[in-house]
Amino acid sequence: MGTTQQHVASELRQEAQLLSQAKSWSTSLVVCAEVAEWQDFPTFDRWVSNLQDLEDLVGLVVFHPRFARWPSLPAEMVEGSRVMAFYQDCDGRRSRRALPATLESLDETRVGTRRVGVRFLDDGVVQWVPIEWLKDLDPAPKVDNVLHQAPHPTVHLIRRADLDAVKGSYHDVANLLA
Repeated sequence: MGTTQQHVASELRQEAQLLSQAKSWSTSLVVCAEVAEWQDFPTFDRWVSNLQDLEDLVGLVVFHPRFARWPSLPAEMVEGSRVMAFYQDCDGRRSRRALPATLESLDETRVGTRRVGVRFLDDGVVQWVPIEWLKDLDPAPKVDNVLHQAPHPTVHLIRRADLDAVKGSYHDVANLLA
């Protein structure tokens, strides 16, 4: 594997092209142990998230020795607590600025894993947003982060056609095995 970001990006693009042309279920792991600046998790994570040109071909999943993307909420944050939260814009992306909100729901069975329900104070809209969209948190990392730890920075490429095939039908295991 390459020793520069540009070389690894080129190899990832080649691998994504190969996976997109595969006739059956296909994934690939690309280990990026030789790029020195990727020993820092946030740097590696940002770099992978900027590979948006690959989104139509593959999904990208990050693994790293110091993976720490998902925070847990501080114990003092409860339903009704006032927070500053980013909102989901009309394109489904995180807003550029945070707005005042109250925590509406912390129930993961209702809002999803690593998400909270917030009610924005300016318009009363309720959204279920990732915990990391709450501004100025200084929490401990959520235990879920361990699931994405690996000995070296690694990118898991999953063929987009496979992801699309299971979207909405993930409860049906037979579809996954077909």
